Amino acid sequence: MDIQTTGNAERSIMGNLYVRIDDRLIHGQIVTAWCKTLGIDRIIAVDDLLATNEMMKSIMTMGVPKHIQAEIADSKMASDRLKDTFAGNTLLIARFARNLRILEEELSSSQVINLGNCSKQDNAVFTSKGIGVGGMISLTAEDVDVLDCFESRGIKVTNQQVPTDKEVLWRDLKRNQ
Repeated sequence: MDIQTTGNAERSIMGNLYVRIDDRLIHGQIVTAWCKTLGIDRIIAVDDLLATNEMMKSIMTMGVPKHIQAEIADSKMASDRLKDTFAGNTLLIARFARNLRILEEELSSSQVINLGNCSKQDNAVFTSKGIGVGGMISLTAEDVDVLDCFESRGIKVTNQQVPTDKEVLWRDLKRNQ
């Protein structure tokens, strides 16, 4: 997420929206690297199944500093949260690209969708080592379609494990598969 180019004039009063696809959702790299680099005030992790499990939600959010609002939300709740006015910067994290399809309208104000780790999927049509330590990208046909759709709408789609890694564009990652 090239932070020099992610600002959005329409959302500048409300803060910026950053989007990441990472099957680990909220974890150490998110809290120690991305939140600090992007000045994140709120994390919304989208996962319909996890949103119903109070114990797992508590475990996943326990390492988030108190000054950052963090929640695990189902798709509907995430949509509602993204429509609310929020003065700070928000990081929306989805387990799979396909989880973003229902949020297309709300994500139109984001300028970048960042691919983090996406572990092996049995029905994958795209796999790549990705960038960085442990970087794996495994995508289904639906995931690829969603990323292509966002890219065709002018949203930059990148792969970058941590902010210090080189940013690789989705179209280059596909070309070099």
